Amino acid sequence: MKKPISPRLPLRLASLLLLLALCTTSWAETELRGGLELGREWKGRANLVRLNLAVPVWRTFLAEQGFATRLHAEASVGRYFADGGGGGVWEGGLRGFTRTDLGPYGPFFAEIGTGLIVIDKRRLGGDAWGSGWQFRSHGGLGFWLGETRQGAVIARISHSSNGSRQKPNPGIDVASLMLEWRFL
Repeated sequence: MKKPISPRLPLRLASLLLLLALCTTSWAETELRGGLELGREWKGRANLVRLNLAVPVWRTFLAEQGFATRLHAEASVGRYFADGGGGGVWEGGLRGFTRTDLGPYGPFFAEIGTGLIVIDKRRLGGDAWGSGWQFRSHGGLGFWLGETRQGAVIARISHSSNGSRQKPNPGIDVASLMLEWRFL
């Protein structure tokens, strides 16, 4: 039998991500980006609507060559709507992700990230989840809108599950499209 996640671990990870987001320094770009993400679960059982807020907390290597990589802290709140009724599931999450420009002065970028989410129910349609705490990882490709990169359109693929910490663990895979805009 696997040991359940300590209730303090997610709180500590969330606090660390929040601290990183709030403590941007001179080597980071100060901006706040918000996004609306719409997705569909791969097995065709649910739709997703999610709001995201992201803050870059660190800019790193190869920026002069046009391959700038930025580490972001992202907070989100979303809802899965089950097909055929049966209600839905609310989620809230904190995660970190990197976003890397694909080439000098090009409009395209790639991103990859992971973090924790908490869900309010352990059942979506016919599937039961063994835990209210889930891990979500995602990968995405996007392109910038405007010369100043004011907005972005991002295609993401994500997987959420409890990491086999508890049973059942069906996980959920989502393909989504996000429109993001810079507010600061």
